[in-house]
Amino acid sequence: MRILFELKIIEHFDSAHYLREYAGKCKNVHGHTWNIEVVVKGESLNELGLLIDFTELKKVVKGLIKPFDHQLINEIPPFDKINPTSENLARYFYYEIKKVLADRPKLAVSRVRVSESQSTAASYYEE
Repeated sequence: MRILFELKIIEHFDSAHYLREYAGKCKNVHGHTWNIEVVVKGESLNELGLLIDFTELKKVVKGLIKPFDHQLINEIPPFDKINPTSENLARYFYYEIKKVLADRPKLAVSRVRVSESQSTAASYYEE
């Protein structure tokens, strides 16, 4: 049996977007308070008994979402080319967090979940 630890943090930012070629009301510019839920996993803890310090992981995520805060996401690469859907945002943040944590071989991104409202969310993960 493989034993894993998981750790989750949630951060948020406010921004606007619109969906290109969408047939509904989301084709118009509108705003959200986006919640980004990040789950990391690993098999071992450090000498303090931590997988990663919550503060350190929050700092990573805050640094990645800062360019999006109070902006029009459609103007920020790669979303100037691809639709800024919750699904695409989840995948984007997954890979960006993975890059930042690449120097920690015992720590992996498990899942990134992006919510644009209390009742809607999209997750990206790899098996």
